[in-house]
Amino acid sequence: MKVILKENIPSLGYKDDVVEVKSGYGRNYLIPQGLAIIASDAALKRLAEDQKQRAHKIAKIHADAEAAAAAQSQPRLPQTARSTVLSTQPALQRSLQSSVTTSTARSSSLRLSRCLATTQLSSASCATYQLT
Repeated sequence: MKVILKENIPSLGYKDDVVEVKSGYGRNYLIPQGLAIIASDAALKRLAEDQKQRAHKIAKIHADAEAAAAAQSQPRLPQTARSTVLSTQPALQRSLQSSVTTSTARSSSLRLSRCLATTQLSSASCATYQLT
């Protein structure tokens, strides 16, 4: 008997796998417990459509994340902070502003490096994480 697993089952298979089991095991345990459904033609078509839609969603999320990472690749100081620093005591403040900008850029890239090294997040997620 062929069944489609609805959950991961150790030593049998993972969710959405089509597996061959003995008919007594399928009828008396897997199906009544809600762990599997019979692999009919309609169920197999529905499974294929679900997997196709899931793959499309994952591809869209990945493309959106890559676009966000490209847009946020350059960390910047907010415009108000820059204009405030430049308006008061120009010579002293400009040198201070450049050192703050350099250290801010270093700490931002360091946070991004740590984020990518310690987690399995994409670069877009880490870029968002570093700016908050």
